[in-house]
Amino acid sequence: NHLAPDAGCESRADWKRWWSRQRDEWAPSTWEAADVDSAVHGAARIIAALDTEPLPDGGESSVNVGIISGGTAINVRASEAHFEVDLRSSSPDVLEELDKTLFRIIAANKFDLEDDWDCIGNRPAGFIESDHELVLAALDALVGVDIATELTAGSTDANAAHAAGIPAVA
Repeated sequence: NHLAPDAGCESRADWKRWWSRQRDEWAPSTWEAADVDSAVHGAARIIAALDTEPLPDGGESSVNVGIISGGTAINVRASEAHFEVDLRSSSPDVLEELDKTLFRIIAANKFDLEDDWDCIGNRPAGFIESDHELVLAALDALVGVDIATELTAGSTDANAAHAAGIPAVA
């Protein structure tokens, strides 16, 4: 028996991932230049502002910063900081709104720091009905070897196939 037989599978969420580098030209000691901005502080301002921003209406969405790094010593203003932002939404329009919000927050919080942003991932949403022959065959194969099954939504590489109109499961 398959759990949740009326559920679809794969992701109904688009996602976009961004990598950021905040930097300053030099890294003085904290004592000698207490008024100089730190790249880590700049990154923290952006992340904190992003965290307090309400998620838009119009779909399930999430925003996450899962990786932060930077600085060279406890008593030196960080000349460089890096962080990665993961934006997800079940609505492409909401994802675009999240993207615009991220860059609005960056502009308001980076102060005199230089910044670079690279899109490190952009996965379209995808979906396959639970009664699709591919899904049923995959479930039957798992049940045939006594592996419990459950159809759930998640973000997988199968989304790229879905976006191209190719049925896929992962």
